[in-house]
Amino acid sequence: EDHNFYGAGLICQARYMPEPINKVAVIAEGAEVVHLLTTPTHPADTLRINVSMRHHTAYKNHKVLAMTEITGQDICVTSSTLGPLGPHFLSLWDLPTEEERASGGQFLPVLIHRVTTNMPQDSLHYSERAGRLYTTCKTSGALTIWDVEGNAVEEGPEDRFDLHFSSISAIEELRRWGKDSNFLLLGSMDGTMGIWCMERSEKSFFKTLPAHEYGVHLLRASWPFKTLFSAGVKSSKVDQWCEVHVWEMDNEVGVRDRMLGVLTGLEAQVTGIEIVEDEAHVIVADKTGTFCVFDIVT
Repeated sequence: EDHNFYGAGLICQARYMPEPINKVAVIAEGAEVVHLLTTPTHPADTLRINVSMRHHTAYKNHKVLAMTEITGQDICVTSSTLGPLGPHFLSLWDLPTEEERASGGQFLPVLIHRVTTNMPQDSLHYSERAGRLYTTCKTSGALTIWDVEGNAVEEGPEDRFDLHFSSISAIEELRRWGKDSNFLLLGSMDGTMGIWCMERSEKSFFKTLPAHEYGVHLLRASWPFKTLFSAGVKSSKVDQWCEVHVWEMDNEVGVRDRMLGVLTGLEAQVTGIEIVEDEAHVIVADKTGTFCVFDIVT
């Protein structure tokens, strides 16, 4: 089924941020703002803007590029830029929880830390297992690793690594039960997915899989269902960037070579993939703000 909940223009990223945040976050295309939307409790309800994070420096608006949450905390990380030549930023925000709003303790997002980066950070992923933030730039094959300590973010001892044959456009972590390390899955603008074994002492390349002809735009994994979802970048072939590829995950090789299937039904570029594991659903958002719900099991 599909619903159009968001009517405030085109969006370039949609992401559900779980408890304690419990909000759908959307980035309006080309805008300086991240909107946090209340989650509907009934299919007939609509997503409403609850609060917003506005990005500006000395009254100059930023363009927001990406966002992610710090797992288990009411902290959100965003990346933004003032233009192709910079400066570029990573920002940490303290978001109000429902309990804080109800008690009158905090009503609005609070900017708690901001650092300048040497290149725009187009993809963000927080690793709960490693306690690190991974960021990448589409025009570079480098992965930057950041320490997140308290209310600050700093480049960690591993700093920056050139990990891919081409630019990196998406990041996802693949958990490995019973192993000392996780796999890091990197989507590239050359259309491939590269699997890396991430250890504290060593980063080793594992294998590459062809995924989307014109580049990988999004990656989202569900370990309970051993399923990975990937979406491609916008191209002249509309059907290739409106669909989501479904892959089987494996504890030993990360992702198997064979696709399980394709999710179709959207009419614009996919901008978000979220998995509701307790209901066995995957929710796919597109650029127009349409959200399609698919049953993972079938």
